[in-house]
Amino acid sequence: MKKISKLTVITTLITLLPIVLGIALYDRLPDVVATHWGIDNQPNGWSSKAMAAFGTPGILALINLVCSIAMEIYPGSPFVKVRPVSIKAVGGWEKENKLADKVSPRLMWLCRWIIPVLSLILVPVMLYSAMGVSFDMGRIVCSILGIMFIIIGNYLPKCRRNGVVGIKIPWTLSSDENWDKTHRFAGFVWIVCGAAAIVGRLSMVGGWIKPVAAIVALVAMILLPVVYSGILKHKGI
Repeated sequence: MKKISKLTVITTLITLLPIVLGIALYDRLPDVVATHWGIDNQPNGWSSKAMAAFGTPGILALINLVCSIAMEIYPGSPFVKVRPVSIKAVGGWEKENKLADKVSPRLMWLCRWIIPVLSLILVPVMLYSAMGVSFDMGRIVCSILGIMFIIIGNYLPKCRRNGVVGIKIPWTLSSDENWDKTHRFAGFVWIVCGAAAIVGRLSMVGGWIKPVAAIVALVAMILLPVVYSGILKHKGI
C-alpha cells in the first residue's frame, strides 16, 4: 500500500489549523453561527458553534485528504490511458504521476493548496463575523474565486491533451492543435473573467447588476472556449 505523502499530511494539518482559533474563541461565540451568505451579503444558513468552529475545518480536512490521496493514487482517473512516468514536481513533491507528461505539475501542486487556503480564510472570517466583526462576504468569496480563475487560466495553456484535466470535448480530444489553441483561448477568458470578478465585486455598482454579471462571466468561461473549439473544428483544425 502506498504511503501518504508529506504534502498530503502538511496540507491536511494546515486545513485543521482554524480549530485552534475555534478553541480560543469558543466561549465568546454565540450558540448559533452564520455559515452561509446570499448574494445580498445577508446570512441565510446557520450551524451550531461547535459545528462552525470544529466541524467545518474537520470536513474540509477530510475532503482535502480524500482528494489528495485520490490524486496520488489516480492522478487522473481509471479512464486515463497514459503511461505512468516518474517526475519531480515543484515543492519537492516526487511521485508516479499518470498525467505528469500532460498536465503542468505546478497546476496540480497548486490544486493541493486550494482547500487549506480556503479553510485558513473562510473559517476565521466566519467565526469573527459571529462575534460582530463586519465582513463583506461577497467581496471575500469573489476575490478568492477571481484569484483562482486567474491562476487556473494561467496554467490551462500548459496542459497537454488528456482525458481528465481541461476542456474535454470530441474536437479537442481528437486534435492536438485544436486542444492547444482552445486552451490558450480558454486561459485568456478565465484570466479576464477572474480579474472582472475581483474588480466588479470591489466596485460600487449594486443592485441586480453584480449577480447577473457573475452569471454571465461563468457562462462565458464555459461556453466561449467550447464555441471557439467548434469554430476551429469547422475550419478543419
